Amino acid sequence: MLSANEQTALQSFVHLANKSHLHPLDWQRFFEFVTTGHEDKSPVDQSLLQSVLKQESLNPREIDRLVDFYNLGRDLLSYLPDRRMRPR
Repeated sequence: MLSANEQTALQSFVHLANKSHLHPLDWQRFFEFVTTGHEDKSPVDQSLLQSVLKQESLNPREIDRLVDFYNLGRDLLSYLPDRRMRPR
């Protein structure tokens, strides 16, 4: 289930994205979606994300890339606060 903020960020991304080949501004909007989900503490199920992207007619190759980046981005954002707490 998407939070309201995630829904807004994802819809902004999918409606404005070049669906055949993502451009830098597309990635910026996608990263906004990823960070919004992290801030809302609301992970998106991989199959739900794939389904939404497929319904919006994104290129299958781009869908795979986006899902991979989503998972990596969420993992990285979860790691950062822990890293800041460690002594150097």
